[in-house]
Amino acid sequence: MNVFSRRRGTVLVLSVAVLALMTGGIAAATIPSNNVIDGCYSKSGGALRVIDSSVTTCKAGETSLAWNVQGVKGDTGSPGPAGPAGPAGPAGPTGPEGPAGPAGPAGPAGISAARFAPVSGEVNDYVFQNVGTTTLPVAGSYVVTATIHGVDVIEDDNLLDCELRHGTDFIGGASTGLPTAEYPPGNADLDQVTLSLTGGAHVATGGQLSMWCRAVSDHGIGVFGPMLILQVGGFF
Repeated sequence: MNVFSRRRGTVLVLSVAVLALMTGGIAAATIPSNNVIDGCYSKSGGALRVIDSSVTTCKAGETSLAWNVQGVKGDTGSPGPAGPAGPAGPAGPTGPEGPAGPAGPAGPAGISAARFAPVSGEVNDYVFQNVGTTTLPVAGSYVVTATIHGVDVIEDDNLLDCELRHGTDFIGGASTGLPTAEYPPGNADLDQVTLSLTGGAHVATGGQLSMWCRAVSDHGIGVFGPMLILQVGGFF
C-alpha cells in the first residue's frame, strides 16, 4: 500500500467519527427539558426519526409519536386503615425545673397567746356579781371559753345564771337549775351544776374580760372554774 492510499483511509475514518459526533449532538439536542421525546413514523416503510417538536413537525405521510409523556395526576385515594400501635418508646430525659410560681396570699393568723383567769365566789339575792376579771395588755381579737361549777344547789329551788362580758358588753352566757352531781361525790348535803360558756370580742389594750354570775334564789351558791382566753388572728 502506498502513502496516498493510507492517507485516504485516515481521512475517511476521521470523517465518519466527526459525522457520528455531529449526529449524537443533534439527537441529544432533540430531547427537551421536560424529558418528552418526539418522533415521526413513516407510514410507508416504517422509518422512524426523532425531532425537536419546538422546531420541526412531521411531514405528510408520517405519524407523530411521543415517548415519556407524563399523564394527568390521578385523584387522591381514600385513606388506608390505621396501623397497629407501635411499642412505647423509652422514657425521655427529665426536663429542666420550671420557674417558681408567685407567692400565695398569707393565711389567717392562728392562736398566738393563751391565758387562764380564775373564777371564784358566792352569789345570791338575784343580783349578778363579778366572780372573775382579767385585764388584757395587748389589743386584739380574743375567744373566751369557761366551764363554771355551782355548788350547794337545791333542786327545783335554785337557778344559776352566768355571763361573759367585755367591759359592760354581754358576749356569752348560760344558765341551769338542775343539779348534775353531788359535791363531793357521795355527799348528799351539797349538789353541783355545771355551765359551759363561750364568747369572743375585739379588745383594746387594757380591755377587760370578766365573768358575772347570780343565784335566782335567796340561797347562796358557790361558783368556781377558770376562764380560758385565747388570742386569735381575727373573726370570720
